[in-house]
Amino acid sequence: MTLFKNFHSHKRIINRGCYDLYNFDEEDKTPANLPGWEPFSGSVEWANFSELCPVPWQYVPNEELSPSWGYFDVHDGGGYVADLGYNSSKAQAVISDLIEYGWIDRQTRAVLLEFTIYNPNMGYLIISAYHFEILPTGYGYPFSKIDTLLLKSTETGFYEFYLICQLLFIMMAFVFFIVEMYKLYRAKWTYFRYVWNWVEILRILLSVLVVVFYIIKSKLILKLAAIVKENPFATVSFGEAVT
Repeated sequence: MTLFKNFHSHKRIINRGCYDLYNFDEEDKTPANLPGWEPFSGSVEWANFSELCPVPWQYVPNEELSPSWGYFDVHDGGGYVADLGYNSSKAQAVISDLIEYGWIDRQTRAVLLEFTIYNPNMGYLIISAYHFEILPTGYGYPFSKIDTLLLKSTETGFYEFYLICQLLFIMMAFVFFIVEMYKLYRAKWTYFRYVWNWVEILRILLSVLVVVFYIIKSKLILKLAAIVKENPFATVSFGEAVT
């Protein structure tokens, strides 16, 4: 949940409740609030801090969450997070508290509901994300996005075949690169006069990008999966891994 500061005119004020479009620089990053978005001031013992400022009212920086691609804007990963738990009764209790204290208010610009389902038999990880964006006019636009990731098991024959295909693809891209470098060495600058040589260069570059992006994505998925495995109750967003 991303909040915004009020915007007031320096001259004659017509509407005291004027709010701007989403802007990362104007995002409310107050570390902690009392329920109902009441400001928290003064000092308190750490043992009582969570009781006064529950987790949904504490700001989570963008280093811990991934950005979300909305319909109108790309929202920064920072915001306020409410964990709905692992069963319907817990989720209903959390949602009731959020409604009672007005967690979603006039300053809200986006609400993201994300949950993950894992099928250990098939090895599929399903990431479901429901976005609700709110414009300053009050218009709300909801949309959903569902992605499926295949977490391959290292103990299956399919995984070995998959690794062989990856290795062949990398070797083939490397061979194409060597061939084109040899042609460039022989033809010098005349190499760039032919259109098909440019096509080969583009194909090699795209192949390299595919390999690089795949490695980055795989490392990110493994990192997030390790966090969940270590702490099943941790707040983890797979949105960046399926972008």
